Amino acid sequence: MSEGKVFNRWLIVVGAILVQLCLGAVYAWSVFRDPIRDLLNVKLAQAQLPFSFVLIFFALATVLGGKLQDRLGPKIVAIIGGALLGIGMIIASQAGSIAGMVIGYGMISGIGIGFAYVCPIACGVKWFPDKRGLISGLSVAGFGAGALIVGPLAQSLMRSIGAARQVPSELAGRLTAKLAPAFTDTLALKSALTAADSTAAVNTAGLQAAAAKAAVLPLGVQPTFLYLGIAYIIIVALGALILRNPPPGYKPAGWNPPGPAAGAPVKSDFTAGQVLGTGQFWLIWLLYFCGAGTGLMMIGQTAPIGKEMAGLTPAMAAIGVSVLAIFNALGRIFWGRVSDSIGRTKALFIIYLINGAAVFSYFVIPAFHAWYWVGIALVGLTFGGYLAIYPAINADFFGTRNAGVNYGLIFTAYGFGGLSGNLLAPIVKQATNNYNLAFILSGVLCLVSAVLILLLKAPRAKAAAGS
Repeated sequence: MSEGKVFNRWLIVVGAILVQLCLGAVYAWSVFRDPIRDLLNVKLAQAQLPFSFVLIFFALATVLGGKLQDRLGPKIVAIIGGALLGIGMIIASQAGSIAGMVIGYGMISGIGIGFAYVCPIACGVKWFPDKRGLISGLSVAGFGAGALIVGPLAQSLMRSIGAARQVPSELAGRLTAKLAPAFTDTLALKSALTAADSTAAVNTAGLQAAAAKAAVLPLGVQPTFLYLGIAYIIIVALGALILRNPPPGYKPAGWNPPGPAAGAPVKSDFTAGQVLGTGQFWLIWLLYFCGAGTGLMMIGQTAPIGKEMAGLTPAMAAIGVSVLAIFNALGRIFWGRVSDSIGRTKALFIIYLINGAAVFSYFVIPAFHAWYWVGIALVGLTFGGYLAIYPAINADFFGTRNAGVNYGLIFTAYGFGGLSGNLLAPIVKQATNNYNLAFILSGVLCLVSAVLILLLKAPRAKAAAGS
């Protein structure tokens, strides 16, 4: 069936971007991490757990979400996913412990993201067999841009809401104790001065004022979760209403599938079981694990790295999250188009090299603060490439009939990579007081992946016999 007999396929891209903008807000986690740590009085690694869990549940849920999408179509599954995403955020807004945050934000929202995420991708490659790389990039560009909007928005909401709330005495006491070392030299004089000494009084008041200011973001974080959760439910549903699969036998007007060539990607449709039986799947999984793990580790620490290594204020660090999101979104479109032109393998080879170099370049940030902006731009640009090209590889290698569930299997690498990277970084930071070892390990993995990607070849059609 030609394109002229069906609705405008580019509307699928509009629906995809609306859905993915909300799902991609997960990348703004680094804006929430420190306020949650202070609010719940937990360690750095514990405050990172909701983000780690949302990545793993997101990835695992794409398998079931993909299977449901292949069976029920993208619309209903994406609506269910958006509802779960919002409900999880609302639960997190009422949580009184990090365990509650993990259940709401990490598990329930993660499952919702996984259900909804795969729908625009699987739908898009079916409507655009002639532009798989580009459409994969466009379908997930909204995901990359989500943090661009939500990062500064959340920062503003937390500040305005928190400033209007009264600081609980317990939180004020904890923050006062945390900030006291910065005032130690002057406060220590108090014991040698009279109670009426103005210097001691001024510095005591300064400490109290600093503690009150530090309480603003922690007090605003949970109400912000509530408002965002409600918005996600509505916006995802609006985007999902546009999504639909093409009719059987559809092909774009004027386009004919290219004839087979030696070493060309297979045209058979693999089942999930057949995909798992190929060596290509496991190599793809390993490579995706390394690339996504590196990118998600850096994304999860974007704001803290900006504050700790580049000396940024919280507001400027939130802008850093947005800058990374811009390049993440651009990378998905850019690398998707590049992979259509030069091939998936060559594009990924370049991406892994740039990503490895970008991670190693973070070592110069303490001495050259401006490099922070270059580093996060490169990390965002390359990370976006992974998210654009691997869905296209899935369709190239294993066909489109079962694209949802098959990409769900591949996408589990994203979850396990993100979990590993976001457990590694805070543990290294707490143990060594810097991120250096985490940078070294992830940079090496990227460079090794650049070599391994050259070994990736498409499976032969005979591997799909019986599909």
